[in-house]
Amino acid sequence: MEKNRSTLAIVLFAGLILACLAVIRPLDVQAEESFYAFAAGTDSVQLSDGKVAKVTNKENGSLQITGDAGELYTSTIPDTDVASIIETTIKSESYLIVEYRTHGTAQALQFDILHVTAENLDRIYQSDLFEGARLTVNEEKATVEVSYPKIEQNVPLAAPTEVYIEAFAVTPQQVQQEGKHTEAADQGVKRSMFRASSANHANPSYAEISKKLTDAANAYNVPPEIVKSIAFRESGWKQYWTGSTPSYQQSCSIADGSNVVIGYDCIGIGIMQVSDYNRGDKEEIERLMHDIDYNIERGMKILKDKWNEANAKAESSLPYNLIPVVNDGNPDKLENWYFAILAYNGRLERNDPIANPQTAYQELVYKEMENQSLVSATPFPTHLLTPGRITGKLGTYFSFQTDHVTTPGPLHESTQNFQKGSTAYVTANSLTFRSSPNGSSIGSLLRGEKLTITGNYKANDSNVNHYVWYPVQTSSGKNGYVASGYLSKAPVVVHNLEGARRNATSASISNYGWHLESPKAVVLGRSDLPIDAFTGSVLAAQLDSPLLLTDQDRLEQVTITEIDRLNPSTIYIVGAEPAISKNVESELRKYFPGSGIKRVAGSHRYATAVEVAEEVTEVASKPSEIFLAVGDENSPDALTIGPHAGKEGIPILLTRTGTLHDDVKSYIRNNAIRKVTIIGSETVVSKNVVNQIKQLGASVERVYGPDRYATNTAVITKYYGSNPDQVFFANGQTTVDSLSGAPLGAKYDAPIVLTRPNAVTKPTRAFLSQIGKQPEIFYLGSEAAIADQTRNELQRILQ
Repeated sequence: MEKNRSTLAIVLFAGLILACLAVIRPLDVQAEESFYAFAAGTDSVQLSDGKVAKVTNKENGSLQITGDAGELYTSTIPDTDVASIIETTIKSESYLIVEYRTHGTAQALQFDILHVTAENLDRIYQSDLFEGARLTVNEEKATVEVSYPKIEQNVPLAAPTEVYIEAFAVTPQQVQQEGKHTEAADQGVKRSMFRASSANHANPSYAEISKKLTDAANAYNVPPEIVKSIAFRESGWKQYWTGSTPSYQQSCSIADGSNVVIGYDCIGIGIMQVSDYNRGDKEEIERLMHDIDYNIERGMKILKDKWNEANAKAESSLPYNLIPVVNDGNPDKLENWYFAILAYNGRLERNDPIANPQTAYQELVYKEMENQSLVSATPFPTHLLTPGRITGKLGTYFSFQTDHVTTPGPLHESTQNFQKGSTAYVTANSLTFRSSPNGSSIGSLLRGEKLTITGNYKANDSNVNHYVWYPVQTSSGKNGYVASGYLSKAPVVVHNLEGARRNATSASISNYGWHLESPKAVVLGRSDLPIDAFTGSVLAAQLDSPLLLTDQDRLEQVTITEIDRLNPSTIYIVGAEPAISKNVESELRKYFPGSGIKRVAGSHRYATAVEVAEEVTEVASKPSEIFLAVGDENSPDALTIGPHAGKEGIPILLTRTGTLHDDVKSYIRNNAIRKVTIIGSETVVSKNVVNQIKQLGASVERVYGPDRYATNTAVITKYYGSNPDQVFFANGQTTVDSLSGAPLGAKYDAPIVLTRPNAVTKPTRAFLSQIGKQPEIFYLGSEAAIADQTRNELQRILQ
């Protein structure tokens, strides 16, 4: 009897295990159904009623379903696999649910719902893409449910804290979305089978992981800073969970009962969240789970494959490469990896940096790199992109509709691949020089100081400090350690903020200065008659918003794209309708219905400056002083004072050379202005204007020189001293290209230095010669604004 009971228990237990094994798969199913999963290559399965499904998963996922009457359904989706087919019955109606998974770690889910009749297959629904999602069929509720992680900047993709749940009600006529809600990632997840708990595995130390990532990246000629940021974004630098394993992992078919990191979608594995493995290759899966070096190596191969997609088309009918080449395609440059990083996660519309500037995968990776490797790559010029869908015989396809993108400098190289004896330059001012990695201070180093690498790097034992430490020797023979993020292979850091036209230059400046920010406002000024925008720069600075330029009667596409990316609550138009037409305002309302449009204008330039000053008062505290510059668009004096005025919230008003306009007098009187600082000599703003100001009860100070360049250096010396950390250079003859630089200068507390396009003037040379440390350099405008020979001379003076 006891023997029979034991035998029965064994049989029942074995039956339980077999039953559980039968339902193991990467998605939860709550209905009575048949499930067919597909790996790489070609496979055929027999469906109900004599139908046959043939799946080919190579570069693209292709599905063909045939029946007695021949071909019933076909689809091909680029850069995607057909992952599974579910046969299910909902309210006595038969359906096929076809699950597609995009390539890349996102493994974005898209699904088709096909209504099945005796002779036909009718697609009644095609879903959007859901990143890292699970699919559940609920026969009782007659719904298909999708759960997918909430993307958060500081939360690794493999470890979401919350998920979105969307339910879709299914009938033969239509599929209706019922709503969307959030819940904790572990809530409601059921075990798919019982597994005996295996021993937990320990991660290597963070110092060891840092070294593994650094060495693997250098071996594959990939910048380590990028690889480390990707690994952090995907898993937080974990091959194994620390603490408890998330309960949602228990339902994953590939889970082996250990604490290996498996993504919420039950696909991504380990530190690099490798996803493009053959689902049927158990040995490969096992190795990805428990060999961290192999997992990192596979991640490297995937990233290099994505890099190579810049020279490959999905298929011949598509006009563009899978991803664009950036600049000259040199893999040593951090900025050139922009699209390869995007493709590592997946070429998804969610990674469109115009629509999702804060959450696009590649943007977050560069942000991680800035925060944790201490390397500030030049923001990608997203205003030059035109992302969207195109159509070929493969169906819809997300593309940037170009094969090549050129970005402004500087282009940064990795600083985690220096060799012993290499030369490096300091990029930060007053950099702490340490006795050992993270050791005590033994001095400080100036920006631009030359160093010699004296040995191999030392890694940090931290997953949030991705930089490494180098032993270095100064030119005076002093030895110590510095962090790699503050080193460069070039002696001068030079930024080129430019565009093909002045409107594009303003978009370039905006994209650089507010790349990963969400300003509440944008200020818009006229590009060919910029006097109103000179005063509007103070408003932009106080709003911490960019100043964009527009043509008088139309919005250029580059401006539309940049405003779209910024998504401001309010767009300020500076200038009356003759200056910026009603048509421009109408276009703004058409393209940006969610933004308020506010025109700040008077009947002439002097009155407009007063209106801008009143608007500044709404944002900042009521001023007790103002700056006064001549209201001549050919004069750069308002630009010269713009950054300081913007930072301090002091309005810039305009005057004629010989007399003060009545609107300006009223403003001074009504606001009890106690001090007026005139920018420019008596030739520009006469003594008569001074006398009129004094009659209003305000004191007068004048900052000036004998010409515009001397006035410029006098202003800088007074308000910034002789050692600014950053310097913006602008064409002093045609200032419109550099107008949008004033709010950015205010943001950085940096001056705008004027120069002739083809020569450095004596006042400018004298001022620059006094600077005792190497500043960071920004050029406002293209080579047409400041010629190469002039730039070289400016840099020689500063070195």
